[in-house]
Amino acid sequence: MIRNIAIIAVSMSLLLASGAGHANDKKNAKKHFKVGVSLLKVEDFKSAAAEFEASVKLYPTMTGLFNLANCYRALHDYQKTLATLERLKADYGDDLDGDMKSTVDEMESEILEMMGQLKISVTQKGATVKVDGKAVGESPLPRPVLVSPGSHSIEIVLSGYKTETREVDLVSGDSATEFFELKEGENAEVLPAEPSEDDSTEDGAEEDDTVEVDTGEGVSPLLIGGIVAGGLGLAGTVVGVIFTVKHGKALDEGEDARVANDPAAYDDAEDDMKKFKTGAIVGFAAGGALLITGTVLIVLDVMKKKKAKESTAVVTPTLGGVSVSF
Repeated sequence: MIRNIAIIAVSMSLLLASGAGHANDKKNAKKHFKVGVSLLKVEDFKSAAAEFEASVKLYPTMTGLFNLANCYRALHDYQKTLATLERLKADYGDDLDGDMKSTVDEMESEILEMMGQLKISVTQKGATVKVDGKAVGESPLPRPVLVSPGSHSIEIVLSGYKTETREVDLVSGDSATEFFELKEGENAEVLPAEPSEDDSTEDGAEEDDTVEVDTGEGVSPLLIGGIVAGGLGLAGTVVGVIFTVKHGKALDEGEDARVANDPAAYDDAEDDMKKFKTGAIVGFAAGGALLITGTVLIVLDVMKKKKAKESTAVVTPTLGGVSVSF
């Protein structure tokens, strides 16, 4: 009897301790959540992601995962963005309201259309898979690797087997499946796969590397075209000025010929006036048009870069903005 009472007492103590710990986790998770929201508002996405990671590790919530996915997206970590959105739908699919569900679907569709997907299959298990020199996990990979459009290298490394490398070209929205069957042979020491930051989430999301998309920085074709058009426009304007000056001189020569009653000289001057007037009109017209074209191209280039910059720093929110309810 006494033994049974002792067992019940210990069980109750453990239950109370567990409940207290759960309440404390929720309190600390809410604290990290609020800090994350504040960091989002000032567009410190890296720090905000760390806070939301801590929050969902202690006490996962629908809005915590949603904001974490937004942070990853703003940081161009599309692999983690999709992993977090998949977790969000798996854990809270039935509870997502229409606005959040449509936003989640839009984010997934946008990323998949913008990136390429590498489906890498290796016959041997435990091989280190590298894409563009960075380890993305060990075979078998749980999901395709997201990559930016262009050429990418795949390297498969496993101790006791020959290293296999391959080049793959992908465009946006495209996918490629690559199969590897390693052959036994000497190999260099295997470098371990890079630890995943997703280990901080409760479901142990997969090891993935950040994939960055070129935002168009540098000298763009629009800027080059604007500068060239502007330079030609300036040259055309100078030509117009030169012909205007020559037209003035021909006008003076014609007046002198008229006063001197020299019909031949007057005819020559009149021909020069017509020729120089036409040259001035063409020069000013072409120069002006090219200057306007150059200005428009440069303005478009500035607007494009501004939009690209904003697109790397804008969080995809719910219709009411960033989710602030814990």
